[in-house]
Amino acid sequence: MRKLARVAAVQLEVGPDAADNLARASALVARAATAEGCDLICLPECFVGLYGVAHFARWAEPLAGAPLRGGAAMMSAAALTHGVCVFFSRFRRAFFVFARCCFFLPA
Repeated sequence: MRKLARVAAVQLEVGPDAADNLARASALVARAATAEGCDLICLPECFVGLYGVAHFARWAEPLAGAPLRGGAAMMSAAALTHGVCVFFSRFRRAFFVFARCCFFLPA
């Protein structure tokens, strides 16, 4: 018998305070995983801070290397802590700023 996956699409209003946005996103991921029993949790595109081309460079994080920082560190910890898959995007700065989709598994 096939097991169906329970998926959460998190809605999150963000502001200019990245620490506050990350704390609220973390709480919503925990709620989806524990209270709602979700297996996959998807966050909005720019959940770390304000959305818009004028803001993307501010929220850019490195994609390679250790340790993970910011939203990536929080999502990785959430996946491990709650045993869920977490899907989100983050911005990277190279010659220009671009988005990447990231997927953290619980193991």
